Amino acid sequence: TGRDVAAGFVLTSPLFYGLDRAIGRLAEGDFDPCASGGAPAGDLETEPRGSNAFAVSPKGSEDGSTYLIINSHQPHDGPLAWYEARVESGEGWAVHGATFAGAPFPTVGFNSDIAFGATVNRPDLVDHYRLVTDESRPDQYYFDGEWRDFETRTARLKVKTGPVVATVNREIRYSVHGPVFDTPGGAVAVSYVNGNARSAEQFYRLGKARSIDEFLDAMKLRGFVSFNWVMAERSGDIAFYYNAAIPKRPDGYDGKGCAPGDDPAMLWDGVYGIEKNPLVRDPDAGWLYSANATPLSATDPADDLDPADFPASLGLEPLTKRTNRSLRAVEMLTAARPISRDDLETVKFDTTYSRASAMAEMVRDILLAAREDEELAEIAQVLGEWDFTARRESRGAALAMATYLPIYSARFYGDPAPDPAATVKEKAAEIRDATGRIDPRLDEILRFERGDAVFAIDGGRDVLRAIGWAVEEDGRWRANFGDGYAAFVEWGPDGAQKVRTIHQYGAALGRPGSKHYDDQAPLWVAQGWKEVPPPPAPSD
Repeated sequence: TGRDVAAGFVLTSPLFYGLDRAIGRLAEGDFDPCASGGAPAGDLETEPRGSNAFAVSPKGSEDGSTYLIINSHQPHDGPLAWYEARVESGEGWAVHGATFAGAPFPTVGFNSDIAFGATVNRPDLVDHYRLVTDESRPDQYYFDGEWRDFETRTARLKVKTGPVVATVNREIRYSVHGPVFDTPGGAVAVSYVNGNARSAEQFYRLGKARSIDEFLDAMKLRGFVSFNWVMAERSGDIAFYYNAAIPKRPDGYDGKGCAPGDDPAMLWDGVYGIEKNPLVRDPDAGWLYSANATPLSATDPADDLDPADFPASLGLEPLTKRTNRSLRAVEMLTAARPISRDDLETVKFDTTYSRASAMAEMVRDILLAAREDEELAEIAQVLGEWDFTARRESRGAALAMATYLPIYSARFYGDPAPDPAATVKEKAAEIRDATGRIDPRLDEILRFERGDAVFAIDGGRDVLRAIGWAVEEDGRWRANFGDGYAAFVEWGPDGAQKVRTIHQYGAALGRPGSKHYDDQAPLWVAQGWKEVPPPPAPSD
């Protein structure tokens, strides 16, 4: 029903900025955010999932064209897999792009005048408050000089186990701050930013926008409260916009740790308007990007925003939060100017780890440990000779990426990271069991499957050609996440639009008997595209 669609947009919106992790850790009952500096929202330098988007204006392109690449990373299968779709109303609405099951129109895509790609950002939109309670007053908390009753509500959750659906009732307590959780250190309340029922309408307006100005105007609805956006329009204008409904915290408070829950001065005073959100538009360098990193890096460093303009109380990711994809995008696009169509494709499909990345840091740590540990001698030789790429023929890539994954994930979830030297020994043994050696070519262990077809592919964790995987029973890896649906939209100097797209499978995700079940897989593996007709311009 329409109600289900609207509810789906509202409920999923805060999950993208990490509310599920913040609430999930508290719901377990053994985590105290006041003792650990706050529930983790993730370390973007080690973000295990993400997306890319790139825009080039006539200032930066080789021939005066305007380019935009949409390259959001999602699971290849399941409810969060991308579907390619086009909607034409016959009354001026014509948008092409990607959507999820249950969404009635593309959520990233393009029309005849504008193209827009999104990546996940991690603004700090959650604050914690240590409540003052008393065992003799179990139903109350102390606030603003008096004892107040907790508000209580009953949540009715339907839980399905096999064919049986049961309803579970759970009582939830609320203070003036938000929901309340019991932790080892006492009661903690959580304030968080949520979207509203206009989020579906907002996505609809994005698809109907005919300019960046109209696109940004739709952001004022605040239906969804996060996401980076990279836009390009037919005129040649390009923009990067960091969307976040940033809470108005008290002066000097950065939202870290726990605020005193009895002090009314620590409550939020609503959220800021979009004028507080980072925006980079029409940079002199002529290009923009987003790769789940800080908004303080969105173009050539000479054109980036000034960190001094964004106080810590806004909760933006700091300049230190850089993914490998972010580092490589800047390295390659800075060097490529003026940027050709081929240059931009090379960036999109890049498989290299920057020597400034956390992956490179991990390899250096292992090589250093090998000086004192003879068991690491063979491993050190493999990693010392590795070319820092995730190309299918690369030896050493499998060992490096397998080692990095648990470190990556631990830092992402705020857990203690495992020791690199111990981890690499464990992963070397697993890879040897699966392939007979610790330095197989990447295509000997990583595979992409669809139906009966099995392909070798390039790519890996946090390279621009991002690929995630699941470990199969035989120890080999099946690609299941990352680079999938993508679109390359361009307008020539004369304004003529050309569009190419690709999907990792085809247009029939759930129909194995359809010829479109896997007809794009060979082209996707070969890093190719298919041409699609541009959407029609709006009629008078």
